[in-house]
Amino acid sequence: MADLLKTLLSDRVLLMDGAMGTEIQRAGIREGECYEAWNLAQPEKIRAIHTSYVEAGAEVLLANTFGANPTALSRHQQEDNLTAIIKAGVALARGALTRPGWVLADFGPVGATALNEMGLILEASRDADGLLLETIAEPAEAEALVSANRSGLGKPILVSFTFDGRTRRTFRDFTPEHCAQAAAALGVDALGVNCGRELDMAGCAEILGQYQAVTSLPLFARPNAGTPMGNKYPRSPEEMAAGVQKLLEAGAAMVGGCCGTTPGHIRAFRGDIDAWNGGT
Repeated sequence: MADLLKTLLSDRVLLMDGAMGTEIQRAGIREGECYEAWNLAQPEKIRAIHTSYVEAGAEVLLANTFGANPTALSRHQQEDNLTAIIKAGVALARGALTRPGWVLADFGPVGATALNEMGLILEASRDADGLLLETIAEPAEAEALVSANRSGLGKPILVSFTFDGRTRRTFRDFTPEHCAQAAAALGVDALGVNCGRELDMAGCAEILGQYQAVTSLPLFARPNAGTPMGNKYPRSPEEMAAGVQKLLEAGAAMVGGCCGTTPGHIRAFRGDIDAWNGGT
């Protein structure tokens, strides 16, 4: 299997998967259930979601571990299953790959009470190809993960910030340039933008351009499918696919989807990415 970082630094763009949470909702999770605990309780349904993304063309899969930290899991009395949930999440994603690809252990913002557990989280992620910390609003949220990783696994660390589409600032009022410079100073391996209120494909491309002005880190983008109206996300696969070229021109080394995106969205992205890669 090719090294993830070497591939990110090459001219080849990778296709990531799309949303996990909204796909789990479509699979029938009940209100109040723990999404990450489905790795243990409903593994066949989680594997089926990963498989649908692989069939759509995804090469980089995110494990179902976004809220797999003691703070979040304790709300569902699942904190004692932290290690098992993360290991199962990585294994389910790995098992869905039917061709060469990569699996990222995926984590959202980690609560302050979980910082002392960072070593445990990293150890449980040992079988992943890299670690993704996403949907964060300030660089300080990445410091504990990067520091623990340096003294532990030494896996590639990818960090993704989320911005307001109107202000182009995080919810803690940081600019893309500030986030990029801080991420580079921390020593992360790739920098991304994901989700974001009213942040469309063009907005994500603009943020990648702002990143690129101040850093040479590999870049990636995972836009959401718009602001939901009820349980329906407004941006269709075709609408979002029309913006993929902008992300590629802005320097994206990976492209995927966040909330509300489906295997249909990822399949629609495939054509532009294949063309960019010379048909491979």
